[in-house]
Amino acid sequence: MIDYWYYTGDVTYNAEVTQALLWQVGPNQDYMTPNQTKTTGNDDQAFWGVAVMSAAEQKFPDPPAKQPQWLALAQGVFNTQAARWDTTTCGGGLRWQVFTFNTGYNYKNAISNGLFFNLAARLARYTGNDTYAQWAVKSWDWMEAVNLIDENYYVYDGSDDTQNCSKVNKLQWTYNSGALLLGAANMYSYTNESSMWQERVSGLLNGTDVFFPENNTMVEVACETVGKCDVDQHSFKAYLARWMAATTKLAPWTYDAVMAKLGPSAAAAAQQCSGGDNKRTCGLKWEMGDDWDGSYGVGQQMAALEVVQSNLIQQAPGPVTNTTGGTSKGDSAAGTSVPRRYSRAIIFSASSLPSNHSLWPPIFLSVLGSPDPHGRQLDGLGGGISSLSKICIVGPSPHPAADVDYTFAAIGIRDSEVDFSSNCGNMTSAIGPYAVDNGMVDVGDGERDVTVRIRNTNTGKFIHARFAVVDGEAAAGGGFEIDGAFFYLVFELWGANVGYRGSKTGKLLPTGKVVDVLDGVRATCIDAGNPCVFVQAEDMDIEGTILPDEIDAHLPLLSKLDSIRRKAAVAMGLSKDEASAPGSIPKIAMVSRPKTHALLSGETIEQEKGNRNRAVPITVAMAIAAAANLKGSTVQGKVSSERVDPDGITLGHPSGKIMVGAKFDEKGHLLQADVFRTARRLMD
Repeated sequence: MIDYWYYTGDVTYNAEVTQALLWQVGPNQDYMTPNQTKTTGNDDQAFWGVAVMSAAEQKFPDPPAKQPQWLALAQGVFNTQAARWDTTTCGGGLRWQVFTFNTGYNYKNAISNGLFFNLAARLARYTGNDTYAQWAVKSWDWMEAVNLIDENYYVYDGSDDTQNCSKVNKLQWTYNSGALLLGAANMYSYTNESSMWQERVSGLLNGTDVFFPENNTMVEVACETVGKCDVDQHSFKAYLARWMAATTKLAPWTYDAVMAKLGPSAAAAAQQCSGGDNKRTCGLKWEMGDDWDGSYGVGQQMAALEVVQSNLIQQAPGPVTNTTGGTSKGDSAAGTSVPRRYSRAIIFSASSLPSNHSLWPPIFLSVLGSPDPHGRQLDGLGGGISSLSKICIVGPSPHPAADVDYTFAAIGIRDSEVDFSSNCGNMTSAIGPYAVDNGMVDVGDGERDVTVRIRNTNTGKFIHARFAVVDGEAAAGGGFEIDGAFFYLVFELWGANVGYRGSKTGKLLPTGKVVDVLDGVRATCIDAGNPCVFVQAEDMDIEGTILPDEIDAHLPLLSKLDSIRRKAAVAMGLSKDEASAPGSIPKIAMVSRPKTHALLSGETIEQEKGNRNRAVPITVAMAIAAAANLKGSTVQGKVSSERVDPDGITLGHPSGKIMVGAKFDEKGHLLQADVFRTARRLMD
C-alpha cells in the first residue's frame, strides 16, 4: 500500500498504513514485538525493515515527531540482524529462525540473507554510510561462497548448517531473486555505476527468466505448477514485481527488459482477477487468463495489485536519499539499546572483591561477557554497547570528607580493556542510593532527603548526592524525568563538587589557555568532570543540529574530530603522543547557538570512543557548563543571552535537554557543578 500511494498519489489509506507500520515496532523499535517475538524469524523481521525503508525512500508521509521514524526503524532492524551474523557454521550468514526452539533454526536461507543484503544496500545509498555497504558486500560474498547464488545468477533457497552448508536446496523462489536484484541495483547506484555491480544486476535480471517460462507471464515455478503453494508463497510474486520495477529507477538501462516481463504479467494477472461472486477475486495462476483458478486470499490480491501498479514506474519519482530530498530521520544506534536510558552498570560492594585490585579485571570481564568478538556480550550481563558495559565499586571511605568511595571501570566489549581512567557521571547518580540500601550510610527511619558524600577514586573528586529516602531506603518512585533517560528513574542528584583543580590533569585549563588552535580549529580544552575539548560546529563546516546518524555518514568530519581529540590529549598532558591518546578521554563535542528550540542555551553532539552519543553524558555537561562561564571560550560565545534557568545552563542534545549549573569563586576558579539525575535499582 506504500507503493499504491507512491504510484497513484491516493492518500485514502495512508492513515491505516501508518498505523500498521507503527503498531508492531516493539519496545526497542526494531520490529521484535513481545506478542510475536518467539515466532519471528529473520525474514519476518526483515520484511518490516524493507517496508519502512521503502517509506523513507519514497517519502511516504513521516510519522508524528514523537513516534519512531521510518529510517530509524529500518536501521533498528539492520542493527539487530547484523548482530546475529553467525560465523559458527558455514563461515557466516543469517539463520532463517532467530531462536533455537523454532523449526528452521539450522537453515541458512536466501530470503533472510537476501533481505539483509537488500536492506544494507539501500541504507548505504540513503545515508551514504559505507558501513552498510560493507555489510552488503559481506552478505553477497557469503551467499556466493556457499552457492546460494550460482554462476548463472540463479538464487537457491538455502542450506543446512548442520552440514556446514555443503548441500544446497535448489528450489528457486521469485522473492529471493527480487530481493537480491534490488539490493544489487542499489549497490550499482551507491558505487557510481561500477561495472561489477552492473554485471550482477544484469545477471540477476537474466536469471529471473526461469519465472517467466511462457509469454513473459510470471509463474511461481517451485509450487504453482504442482498446486502446492502455501499461504506465504501466494504473495511471493508481488515482491519480484515490486523490486524489478524499483530496479529500473536505479539502473535505467534495465527498463525495457523489465517491462517486457511486467507488462504481459500485469495483463494476465488482471484477467485472472475474475473470480468469486463479485467477479473481481484474483487467482494465482496468471497464465490461465480469465479462467479463474479457484484460489483466493490476501497473497493473490497483493501479487496482482503489485504487478499491475508496477507498470506505472516510469511516471514515478526515483527513490530519494538524505541528500536528495529525504526527510525521514534516522538513528544509527537504533535497536541496540533500550530507549530513553543513559547508562547501566553492575555495582559491586568493595568488600566482595579481592583486596588486590589487579585481580579485578578478569572478574569484571567475565560478569559482563567480554571480550565478545560479535559485540553482543551474550555470555554476561553487558548490553553490547559502551553505555551498558560498565562496572562500579562502592565501599566505606577512609577519607573524613566522604561517606563512601566509588571507583568506575569502563569495560571493553570486543576486547579485554578495563579502563579506570575516567568517571561516569551517569552512574554517579546510583552510588548514593546503593550506599544507603546496602547499609553503608545510616539514614534512620521516616521520609526525608539525605546527602551522601562520595569520593570518586578515578579522579579524586568529591560528589554530594542528595535524594529522598523512605523507611531507611532510597525512594524508588517519583516524578522527575530527564530527556534521554528512562522516565521511571527518580533519584535527583545535585551539588556535584568537582573542584577547580581538574579531574585528571589538576587544572581546569590544562593547556593554560582558554582557547587553543588544534589542527587549524579553535578549541577550548577543559578538565571538569572529565577532560573535554569543545569546538564550534561552524568551524567544522556543519550545522550544530546535525544528528548522530548524519555524523556517522560524514567520514571527513569523523576524521577531523578524531585528529583534534588526539592533539588535545597531547596538549592537555593526557598522552605523550597522538597515537597513545586514551580511548575514553578527552571527550570531544561540537557546540552551536540554539536553533531548533527557542529555550535551548546550546546544542552538542558528543563523540566517545568512535560512537556518537545519543545524549550528553553528565561529565561532559558539567564541563560545558564550566566552559560556558569562561570568558572567550568556544562555548561561552555560543550561549544564549536569554537563559532558560538563571541558575544554570540548559543544553540541547539529540535526546532533548539537560540543565547544569557551575559556580566559580571570585578568582574565576570552578568550585562546583550541579546537575539533576535519576537512578533505579534493577535487581540484586
